[in-house]
Amino acid sequence: QFLYFIGGRGGGNRKKGREATMKRCIPIWKDAGLAYARVATQDELRFAGVGKRLPSEYDVWSKGAQQWVFRNKFVRERLNVLKNIAVDGPDTPDTDLMRWVTECMADPVPNFKQRVLNFLYKRKRRMYFYDSQVLLDIPFLYLLSPLQWSEVIPDPCKGGVVLDVGAGKGDLVAYYKEHFTDIHCCEVTSRLCRKLKQQGYAAYHTNEVDLPDTMPEVACVMCLNTIDRCSSPTQLLNNLRLKLQTGTTVIISVPLPYHHLDFLQNLTLTGLQLEGDNTFEGSAEAVAKDLLMPAGLYPQKVYRAPYLSSGPSEQPIAQTLDTAVFVCKVKF
Repeated sequence: QFLYFIGGRGGGNRKKGREATMKRCIPIWKDAGLAYARVATQDELRFAGVGKRLPSEYDVWSKGAQQWVFRNKFVRERLNVLKNIAVDGPDTPDTDLMRWVTECMADPVPNFKQRVLNFLYKRKRRMYFYDSQVLLDIPFLYLLSPLQWSEVIPDPCKGGVVLDVGAGKGDLVAYYKEHFTDIHCCEVTSRLCRKLKQQGYAAYHTNEVDLPDTMPEVACVMCLNTIDRCSSPTQLLNNLRLKLQTGTTVIISVPLPYHHLDFLQNLTLTGLQLEGDNTFEGSAEAVAKDLLMPAGLYPQKVYRAPYLSSGPSEQPIAQTLDTAVFVCKVKF
């Protein structure tokens, strides 16, 4: 893989010029005959020293209360379309979640791996960001436990075939795989596909918004924290609808308040802008009304969950994003 940056020259001194260029640049990568443009993710920009905290990000350790605090309930007064289908989480954190947090605290990402990751991306910029994560097998990600997935996944889907669009290196697949007999995944680089195949999953090498030309009939589609990281969420979801039969379940997770990670405001590309307010509930309403339903995906239930990633010793829980999980049905 090769990663190129196209951007204007920044004015001022060298440091400011480099940052200005980073803010405007469009990386393009080529992999097995595929070549297409994308913009650096928020994490990538952080490594370059120009990133900002995401609107969905929050601290899960309450210093005042000296306890872990995870957001999993809705303020129903702020809901309209989703009011009758929003499902609150339990009052106490899930056992598997606390086990994952404890393991991250006890065994954080080795500092040398974090330095190598920084080196591969920030200094050399020769490798697609998620490929470098595969190479180093970091970070580790968590969204829902197997028990929670058992509640989220509709019973008619269990025991069937699932397609995961944007499966990454397979972290989240591991938590729901026991509910399906066959797992198929889509990813955008050959390195990511090899990683998925090593775990026993069928993997298709596609671009960001297309699905495989040939794929089995699926009972369920997963699209977990993908629509905020692809070049055109609307095109991806429309392509999903065209490939699927009426009544197929599509489970979509997205950090809220919505922020299109791969697109900066000063870039005139197809980054999605939603009209929802700055609350979690307002953003969830906007995603449902302005993104999912126009694409023929009608929410049946919506959950709220933390999306966590591991980090080095100075911050073992590197990031927690407030995330909505929509369970949708395809309707034409």
